[in-house]
Amino acid sequence: MALLSTGEACSADYSFNVPSEVLELQPNKHAQINSRTQRTLAQAWSDFEKQQSAKALSTLERVISENQHNPVATSYALYSASQILAQLEQYELAIGLIQLLLRLDSLNESSQVKQHLLLAQLQIQTGHFSEASQALQTLISSQQPNQSIEPEQLSEWYYLLSYSQFQTKDYSNCFNSAKHALKLAHPKQEALYQLQLNSLLALKDYPASRLIIEKLISLEPTKKAYWQQWVRIAIQLGEHQQALSGMELLKETQALSATEVLHLSQLQLSEGLPFQAALILEAALSEKTVKATAANIKRLAYSREQAGHNEKAIDILSSSSFITNYQDSADNLAILKQLSRLLVKQALWNEVIQVIHEVSGGSYMQWLALEKDYNKDKVLIGLELGRSLFYSDKLNMAETLFTALDDHLSKLKQSKANRHQADTIDIHIIEKQLAQWTNYLANISKH
Repeated sequence: MALLSTGEACSADYSFNVPSEVLELQPNKHAQINSRTQRTLAQAWSDFEKQQSAKALSTLERVISENQHNPVATSYALYSASQILAQLEQYELAIGLIQLLLRLDSLNESSQVKQHLLLAQLQIQTGHFSEASQALQTLISSQQPNQSIEPEQLSEWYYLLSYSQFQTKDYSNCFNSAKHALKLAHPKQEALYQLQLNSLLALKDYPASRLIIEKLISLEPTKKAYWQQWVRIAIQLGEHQQALSGMELLKETQALSATEVLHLSQLQLSEGLPFQAALILEAALSEKTVKATAANIKRLAYSREQAGHNEKAIDILSSSSFITNYQDSADNLAILKQLSRLLVKQALWNEVIQVIHEVSGGSYMQWLALEKDYNKDKVLIGLELGRSLFYSDKLNMAETLFTALDDHLSKLKQSKANRHQADTIDIHIIEKQLAQWTNYLANISKH
């Protein structure tokens, strides 16, 4: 949207003074302008082209002062001054002169139209999008059916209107204005489709968004951003298989970013392709495209587990820095919980006992006692430890652990009346599991 500059330095401050009498002038398209004034106007523009802007503006001020009762001469001077100031990037000053010129309404129709358009462009340039939208709507609605407006000109007005409406979040009208511009064969076809697409996405109209993104892909079939958007829209429409196909195609043509790798692996998991998800994650982690965060390690291990590779999943978790360099944090606990569950699933009871013994510093209950509030992961890890102790025939240790866990949860319930409802439900469910284990162990002891 940037306007052309003459190349003259624009850091200087410019001013333009208009006599107060000019504000009282009435429109008059029939006022005459003498030859001397015409020559002076031409000289002012010549000075500007020679990069003598201050001199040019001063000359135009003089023209207005000498013709302050002539709306035509004044309008021509304002016209030239606004053009010069716009090219000098003195936008706010130019806007004021154009608004005065349009109020005078004393130039021919073609010149008035040009000033309307320049006003809208400058308002866009300065971020006054609502005013620009209003100016363009006025300009478009003022054109009569019998006026010979070039389609290119009208399409440009609709393009600028669409852009302004998008900036003001008037998405429905933005879409329609872009549609008008496209019908008139505006050369910025891609930019107009982008405006339509972004408006439809803002309105959450995903079926219509699909049609527009496909038009953009047909214009630029190798543009990565359009395929990414196509995939996102497919996901919103619940078309996961198509989204997966789109991501696979994207992977074949160019390297994926970290976000795209994670996106693709999630799609593969949702479509029942965990092995493929594991392979792409392993490659991305190895190449450091994707960071070895707890969330990414968990996803990789889960992918391997879903593919039936439980031992591989255990290796991924146990060899991660979250276990080998354990710190008592949420990320480390999440990895430890997943590892404990997998070890129990594989009936590796001693390994469960060993890893929890190591990370807890030798005493799980002392480790748990460090928590002042409910820590779901630590409690669930305790359940896995209790199961492992039971299946390792360490029944007394298992009973002691389950009793201590139940006591820990009971104290938490009493001390936290304003606990989140989800935590309260979790505690209730876990207490029922503990009660079942305790009763089961008590029955075994009787026999």
